[in-house]
Amino acid sequence: AAYQNKILVADGQDNRMYQAVLQESGVFAQAAVAQATGSIPNQIVVDPPWVYVVNAGSATLQIMKESTDLSGSISLEGGVAGGVALQSISEVPFGMNTFPQGVAKVGNVLWVPLYGGIGAEAGAAGQAVALVDISDPTAPTEIERIDLKGIDLKPFAGAAPMPRPWALIASTGKLYVALNNLTSDPTSPTPGGPGM
Repeated sequence: AAYQNKILVADGQDNRMYQAVLQESGVFAQAAVAQATGSIPNQIVVDPPWVYVVNAGSATLQIMKESTDLSGSISLEGGVAGGVALQSISEVPFGMNTFPQGVAKVGNVLWVPLYGGIGAEAGAAGQAVALVDISDPTAPTEIERIDLKGIDLKPFAGAAPMPRPWALIASTGKLYVALNNLTSDPTSPTPGGPGM
């Protein structure tokens, strides 16, 4: 995600958010600061001074705010100056096996697709889109969960697809959610219906 002249990058291996700073030469260089995230950060949305990070492994939405205090940042050797200091302010837990995948901001609401785990029981924890009110980002509140289990998934013959929301985007006043419709087989999920 772009933050002024910086690019914020989620690293699911290190559970950190790294930064690249645009230099006068027109190239980007890694900043000397990084931020800790939850487990397996997937997507970042920026609305200065706020930064929203969806963490699939820890099943959370993490909210950070720009700060002048670098004490919450991770120092990196060899990085360039000019990174933004971000402090983790609040977090919204979605629950075990929800595996949130993305985030889109519409007004004061964040829309978060909950993919769900592998297998029927773990998968049932997801298959929804969570709505989080961020009117006050220091006290975010999950206000609704839109259940996708009842929609017509156009199943293939003999298959029982699960509506697994993977990504979403807001455009022209509408929200578009990508569903991959895999079956619940925990050993080898297969397409149970067309992607929608």
